[in-house]
Amino acid sequence: MIAVCGGLMRTGSVAMWQVMRELVLKDGGRAPKLGTNFFDEPRFGKWAKEKKYILVKSHQYENVIADYVDDGLIKVVVTIRDMRDVIVSLINFNNYGFKNAIAARAFRGNPKNYFEWLEEIPPEHLYIVKYEDFITDRPEIISKVSNFLDIDISDYEAVAIGKKWDIPANRKRAKERHNIDSPHYMSERHIHSGEVGQWRTALSKDEVEYIEEELWDFQVVTGYTSFHDEEE
Repeated sequence: MIAVCGGLMRTGSVAMWQVMRELVLKDGGRAPKLGTNFFDEPRFGKWAKEKKYILVKSHQYENVIADYVDDGLIKVVVTIRDMRDVIVSLINFNNYGFKNAIAARAFRGNPKNYFEWLEEIPPEHLYIVKYEDFITDRPEIISKVSNFLDIDISDYEAVAIGKKWDIPANRKRAKERHNIDSPHYMSERHIHSGEVGQWRTALSKDEVEYIEEELWDFQVVTGYTSFHDEEE
């Protein structure tokens, strides 16, 4: 079986991969290091047919996944985030200005990748997690992800896993400068504050309106309110 951490860019995908790694390993599965080109790994097809999960991290749908979807061998967890906060995260992550942030791959790529996951993965094999929920109630989301993967954990374990990989813990790891081969890897620029709704003070009204106009379909489908809705 394949468990995919299909988080969109700047949506807490590394933190979700860390959580899913805990779950998969607890269940006796495999979790190769970040950066592994999983689908080109000669043993991958064999591993995917085993009962236990092998964990894959990919921001976007890959055509090779189709074979595993047809065989019912895959479950995908996709993390999403309000694109207004994604832009703020890009600005902080890359020390960008607004124009550079909206020119970055995530601005158009995140909505495109989201809709492709929806189109290509059957609903019963797809679980969408909002960054905002993951941040505000991590144990609850961890429990729901474990249920989706059919991996049994207790409420205590969900809390412990959430605490182990929360923002303060990952900020500490970032300062320790772990190698990318380590599951503890987190660069210092990965986490600025992690707060929800930063766009309200970090972006101008014109910048917010530009994002909403350009990415309206994504914002509406995913349930993020518009600037104008909040004004009313």
